[in-house]
Amino acid sequence: MTRITSHRFRARLKSKVIVSAVGQIRASRKHRPWRRGVPPREDVDVLQQIRTAAGPGTRLMLDLGRPTPLDEAIQVARLIEGSGANIFWWEEPLCSTDDLENLAELRQRSDLAIAAGEREMTAFACYGLIQRRAVDLLQPDLTWVGGLTEGRRIAEAARLARLPWVPHCWGTALHFAATVHWVAASPEGLLCEYPITPRTAQTRETKTPSPMMTDLVRESVKIIDGKAIVPTGPGLGVELDEDALARYDLTHR
Repeated sequence: MTRITSHRFRARLKSKVIVSAVGQIRASRKHRPWRRGVPPREDVDVLQQIRTAAGPGTRLMLDLGRPTPLDEAIQVARLIEGSGANIFWWEEPLCSTDDLENLAELRQRSDLAIAAGEREMTAFACYGLIQRRAVDLLQPDLTWVGGLTEGRRIAEAARLARLPWVPHCWGTALHFAATVHWVAASPEGLLCEYPITPRTAQTRETKTPSPMMTDLVRESVKIIDGKAIVPTGPGLGVELDEDALARYDLTHR
């Protein structure tokens, strides 16, 4: 696919993998998600412990997983900046990524790299994030923005703006295969996200089991030493398992 849609810039992609230091962190403190009602200082303490457990050479990406108003986000940013956690990016820090004005203000008032875009439904919406300079890193999702055609337009806009992007990818094996080709053909594509499945997980604590990632194709995209190998077969380079597809067919007849 990369040879058809564009020149392939690389045959292997670095993957954004969830790095689990959970065992070490739990030994010192109960592991929990960042959530409302908990003082931000306590959550930043956990973030510092994660950094200690993961070591200085590991990239940490922070996703609060909850809506945060601008004034609170600025306070949290100050705490993170002073924590020494050295995060790679801060993902979707505000209540809405459609609030371009506040997102741009947060970016201007913080030294943290701001990432957003996984919820955008069109290339036009992604253009807004780029043109408003609201993010340091764009996170479009191929299945949300309209497939490879729209994805190529977003990638070109990011290239012209010299804006790195890491696609959101948390779905099926077909979704992942298409995303790998998309990033491989795009010079500004930085990493490729993928959910850790039973076939790739090293411990039970890191698994996010999904038959949609393991059963829909006869052989998934290979991950070797944290790098996705771009498939070279016809089309997306993976073969659909028709029997598996029939098992998960929810068509009402």
